[in-house]
Amino acid sequence: MNRHQLQKSLVELDITAELTGNNSNIKTQREVLISQAFYMRPIGAAYTDSFYIFCKSKDDAKDAKDTAINMGYINVFSSVNLGSNRKLYPFVVNVSNTEHTIIGESSKLLYELFIPFIDEVKNNVIFVYSSLPVISFYFNDRLTAEAFKKALNLFLSKADLSAFLSSHALDCWTITVNVHAKHLKQLGSF
Repeated sequence: MNRHQLQKSLVELDITAELTGNNSNIKTQREVLISQAFYMRPIGAAYTDSFYIFCKSKDDAKDAKDTAINMGYINVFSSVNLGSNRKLYPFVVNVSNTEHTIIGESSKLLYELFIPFIDEVKNNVIFVYSSLPVISFYFNDRLTAEAFKKALNLFLSKADLSAFLSSHALDCWTITVNVHAKHLKQLGSF
């Protein structure tokens, strides 16, 4: 099963539940369907577009992550499980069908401003979040994230701005920039 087949099945499940008015166990049905695609690992899935795979070890998490990537998911990363089942499953793989979230027209303009930078590293960008005044780029590789930050800071220096790098999870690094409306003109004229 690939990403599109799984997502289609999840949407069909949601539509059927809505049409029949029988959505009392939709979360459980969703989790069973996803679990089958991930070799019966325990799943947390409150929504159709994202879910968690609970894993017993780092190797198990790596295998689950590789399975998700091979299915076609891009926004995939591992983290330490902070939930109540963390003793049984100390690691969790976060999987999302969404590759970017852009909130509002100004945020869309901000996102479009950075597209030339994103295009250069698109194989390592797993997610972009843009909601003024913040834009964040999530990477699956630390060295690429650091190089992106360096290049971005050269561009941002025109508007007296800088990017910040943080570790988002075990294998995900985030570059964040706070851009206010006054900076957009300065950056756009670059």
